[in-house]
Amino acid sequence: MRWYSFIILLGSFSLGTFPVLVAQDAIGSDRKIGNQLFKDKNYAQALVYLAAYCEAKPSDLVSKQQLAVCYYHTNASETASLHINQLLKAQSKPASETLLYKAYLSHDEGAYKQAIEYYKAYLRSAKLTTKERFAAKTAILNCANGIQLHYQAANSTVQNLGEDINGSMDDAHPIPSPNYDDLVYFSTDRMGSWDMYGASFSQAGDGTTELFPLETNSNKQEWLIDFNRAGSAMRFLRYETEAMPKILVDTFRQEDNRQVQHFPSLALPIQAGDSTLFFFNDSVLLFASKQLEGYGGYDLYLTQRIRGQWTNPKNLGATINSPYDELSPFLAEDGLTLYFSSNHIRKSIGGLDIFKVRYDMEAETWVMPQNLGLTINSAQEDCNFRLSSSGLQGFFNSNRWGGQGGHDIYIAYINGSDEEMNPSETIPFFNAQAFKQAKVSEQLDNQRRKKKGLSYRILIATEPKLDRSIIPPNYPDIRIRPSSDGQTFRYFVGLYRTYRSAKQLQGDLVKQGWADATIIPYVNGIELKAEEIPQMKTRYRDLKNYEAGE
Repeated sequence: MRWYSFIILLGSFSLGTFPVLVAQDAIGSDRKIGNQLFKDKNYAQALVYLAAYCEAKPSDLVSKQQLAVCYYHTNASETASLHINQLLKAQSKPASETLLYKAYLSHDEGAYKQAIEYYKAYLRSAKLTTKERFAAKTAILNCANGIQLHYQAANSTVQNLGEDINGSMDDAHPIPSPNYDDLVYFSTDRMGSWDMYGASFSQAGDGTTELFPLETNSNKQEWLIDFNRAGSAMRFLRYETEAMPKILVDTFRQEDNRQVQHFPSLALPIQAGDSTLFFFNDSVLLFASKQLEGYGGYDLYLTQRIRGQWTNPKNLGATINSPYDELSPFLAEDGLTLYFSSNHIRKSIGGLDIFKVRYDMEAETWVMPQNLGLTINSAQEDCNFRLSSSGLQGFFNSNRWGGQGGHDIYIAYINGSDEEMNPSETIPFFNAQAFKQAKVSEQLDNQRRKKKGLSYRILIATEPKLDRSIIPPNYPDIRIRPSSDGQTFRYFVGLYRTYRSAKQLQGDLVKQGWADATIIPYVNGIELKAEEIPQMKTRYRDLKNYEAGE
């Protein structure tokens, strides 16, 4: 071969392979970038790179698994399900993560028996140190609740208000107009911060939809609370600093220098961290709070303005509240029917579910709360329920499968009576003797007394190194403290005034796999030693229950 022939051949080889090498570099880059974004849980951006890589390398099952997870977390559940099913067929031994997401998808679809099977298969295959194990065990209980509720007759149909109203971000806390049946207001973070919007809609789903921001929005964070009964004033929160937000009122006056006003009473007995405020009228407020004397997590409280002063907040009691979170109270116009959300693992289908409870005036007690069922509740978060003025429609927000992204606004058409919306000026249960006398524990009036007296925590683990992922985030009042010897860390959940409340959460922890969960008593914030308990019993009688284990 002549030397120039060799050069020509070499040149042809180089020119032919250069694009291939560049393409391979690009494919490798897609995988590297997508993998890092996936680790950072930036699923939307990771999806772009992983989809390009998997199209070029369909045999890479690890990346295909990551792609399926990205589809799931970006609300593309149908595509996620397609990829997960393909992985189940392609993997000779299904990976634990494949089994977990198959369980998630089945759970979301309402296939509760199938979901339980896959959750159990995941638990058999996953390492004992995997932090998702607790979530899987909780989900099995949620699915069991779903199976029970399957036999409950549905009394409503539910409809997403559609893409013209719901966006890809969170749309939450819907408030139906007191004056118009086809108008709803809500809060949304679609512009990068929370603002308030209104929307008109057609109940038939085929009418013109108008979405409009409220004039009271500013460059700060605003969150809608509710309207007064006449519909002539709107109450909302404005967050100007990291401290307590301001409660403001817009009276809709059409003036050139229109300004909102402060809520008439500035002495509301609420504190930073209190959530989901609801005014029954100008003199009654319900809200969720993590006060120390509660049953754990968020509890529901009520305060009433009497002769210009707000009463100390009253816990609504053990029939409603639990060691888990109770949020978003809505008291119907009759003053007797309460709607709220709870993530109680023995009662919820998954995450927060919407419940209804009614006060029995003759018995002077709350009846047992009822889960509103499978049409309104889902495997995800369902909360902020409000009835329309007719009582035949309910509005709420949910991040369930099939929405537009994040939380969406839904409407429920309720088959039933409108008696709940017969107006009452008073709350009958507030003055009932049983409600007056009901005590969770001794009342705490201010922050100064928070560490005073007897309290209990539940110790769930002692580990040689600090790892915050050990405790699942849905447990109340998480606390991590170094041991006295400084060699290990102790992991606690819960903070209770009574042994009975602590015992209930301990029982749930044991069922969830925390076999060594132990109740620890404290006095004035200091852990009691065993030898100190006998002398403390005379002052703190509840320690007798602790000693007896009952």
